[in-house]
Amino acid sequence: SPIFPHPELRHAGESRLPRGYVTLLLPVAVALAAHSNGRRWWAYAAASTLLYGALVASQTRAAWVASVGVGLLLVVGVVRSGTGWRRLAVIASVFAAMTVIMALTRPEAPLSQRAVATLDTRDESLRQKLYLWKHTLPLIAERPFLGWGFSTLLGRFPDLGSPEYVRVFGPTLVLIDTPHNEVLHIAFSTGLVGLAAYLWVWAAIAMALRAPSGGSAPTSRLNGALLASLAAYFVWLQFAWSHVGPANIFWIFTGVAAALGRQTVTTGARLDPADQHVTIRAPSGSFRVRQRS
Repeated sequence: SPIFPHPELRHAGESRLPRGYVTLLLPVAVALAAHSNGRRWWAYAAASTLLYGALVASQTRAAWVASVGVGLLLVVGVVRSGTGWRRLAVIASVFAAMTVIMALTRPEAPLSQRAVATLDTRDESLRQKLYLWKHTLPLIAERPFLGWGFSTLLGRFPDLGSPEYVRVFGPTLVLIDTPHNEVLHIAFSTGLVGLAAYLWVWAAIAMALRAPSGGSAPTSRLNGALLASLAAYFVWLQFAWSHVGPANIFWIFTGVAAALGRQTVTTGARLDPADQHVTIRAPSGSFRVRQRS
């Protein structure tokens, strides 16, 4: 494409990208619904239902596993109150009913077969991914530190035309330009140095979202929900071509998450009766305030 010459940018308009956004947004929407009241409850519950419907209709098993298996399990860990559990049960019931209805009313979309084949190693899609991962690792080992550069896997894949290749892809030539795994993609493109920097970004976000001890309950719940969403998105990325480059919504989401995680929250206060000062501990440091008599 003369407009989008790089594969990462060409993929920005494809249907797979919204599937990743559903994976990113669904856990946080469910968590917000579980801890909201009144009109906000209905709004977040409706948003969660729409996102879940889009997730099921996408027929993307990696997104299913990431959103349901990882994100929602982490959301369960965020819920603390009995009211939150009841709301979560209502949402789960709606999700279950929607799954049954969509499976029965869309016979042309084999949802149940795709769900059963998720972990079947004989499945064509999974076999292809395992094959790509297997043959990308030796390329990373050839240039372990700085990698080969972005968008350079095309034409460099080492096993094209081999008997194993024919068993996996058939006799048709397939243009392989990505290992369909974000970690392998970064390691191949930028080497272990770039991979370390990339993982540091994720680790820094996770550390920023760790609720300070004694922080307010709403802040802790929101941080946990954001962490759940990012964890689900990270898992989904390990079964897809690289989306982080063109995924502007992801970077906006990440910036908001990091900013919220770094909010100054008072985590404790101690009165010193000798000099009538209060020592306040916050994430940015400790400071002392003199009490007025």
